[in-house]
Amino acid sequence: MEIINKKVKVIGASIVALVVLALGGLTWYQHTHFNSQVTINGTKVGGLTADAALKKLRSVSLTNAIYLDGKLFYQGQKTAAGFTASDLGAVKKVLKKQVTLFPTKAAKDYEIAPSKISNYRKVTLKQELKAKLESENLKRTKAQDAYAILKDGKVSVVPAKKGNQYDVAKIFKEYDRISYSSDLNLQVQYLQPLSAASQEVKTEQTKLAELAGRKVDYQVQDKHYELKANEMLTSARYVDGKYQFDTAALKNKVNEINQAQATLGKTFTFTTSTGKTIQVPGKTYGWALRDSDAIASITKAYETGKPSLNAVNDIYGIGYLTYGTGYDTTLNGGLGNTYAEVSIADQHVW
Repeated sequence: MEIINKKVKVIGASIVALVVLALGGLTWYQHTHFNSQVTINGTKVGGLTADAALKKLRSVSLTNAIYLDGKLFYQGQKTAAGFTASDLGAVKKVLKKQVTLFPTKAAKDYEIAPSKISNYRKVTLKQELKAKLESENLKRTKAQDAYAILKDGKVSVVPAKKGNQYDVAKIFKEYDRISYSSDLNLQVQYLQPLSAASQEVKTEQTKLAELAGRKVDYQVQDKHYELKANEMLTSARYVDGKYQFDTAALKNKVNEINQAQATLGKTFTFTTSTGKTIQVPGKTYGWALRDSDAIASITKAYETGKPSLNAVNDIYGIGYLTYGTGYDTTLNGGLGNTYAEVSIADQHVW
C-alpha cells in the first residue's frame, strides 16, 4: 500500500511539474509572440516574435492604392513602408500591449509610425487624392440645405435635398487615421445638407416671422403710406445672420408713389396773372423718389423695427440742385404761392 501511495505521489508531482512547465512555456510564448490575428499597419504578424515582425514590416512596400468602399479610387506610386531597425522598440511595445493569458484569434490591428516614412504619402498622395475628390465632385449632385423663406406673406421651409458629393474633410480625417496602413481602405463619406429640423433653420423661421409682422409708416410730403413687410417684400431670407430681400413689389410701390406725387420732369398747369391757363415744363424744377434710396431706407426700417420714415432723405433732383426742389411745397400743384412770373410779350414781371 505504501508503494502504491508513493507511486501516486510521484505521478501527481510529475503532472504538476508538467502543468507548471506547460504554463510557463505558454506564458513565455504569449509574451514573446504575437497572437494569430494581429496586424501592424495592416500587415499580418501573427505568431511572430518582435524581431521577426520587424523584419517582415521592413520588407513591406506600399502600393498606395486608395480604395473607397472596397473599390479602387486612385492608384498612387509604390513606396517603401519606412520601417528601420530603430523601430524595434515600438514593435516590442505593441507586442506587450497585445499579450493575453491564453492564445486568442481576435483580430487586432495596431498602428506604428515608421521612423523613415516617405513624405509621398503624407503630402503628395494626399494632394493627389484631394484633387481627384474635388474633380469627381464637379460631376456629382450637390446637396441643398433646407431653408426658411418669407414668400406671398407667409413663412415656410423648403426641405433639404440630398446629394452625392464626397465630404472631402471627413474622408481625409479617416485617411490621417490609417495613413500608416499598407492598404488605404476608406469609407465613402457624403456631404450632408442642413435639415429642416436644424437649429439654423429654426432661427431663420423665427427671424422671418418677426420680419413679416413689421410695417413702416412712410411719409411722403403730407401723405402717409402703411407699408407692410409681408406685402411689400416679394420674398425674403435670413442667411448667415443677415436678411436678403427680393424687393420687386416694393419697387413697384415706390414707382406708384412717384407717379402720384413726384414733380420732377412733369409739366405744370399754371394760371397767369392775366387769367390765361398755360402749360409750363418743369425742366430742372421738382423732386422724385430715388427708388434705390427709398428701398434701402424702408428695408432697413424693416430689419431694425423702425416704425416710421420720412421720404425727405430719399428724394433727388437734376440740374444745379441735385437734392430736389419743391418737396416742402404742395400748393398750386407743387409750385407753391411764391414765384416769379415773367411775360416777355408784355415785358412785365410779377
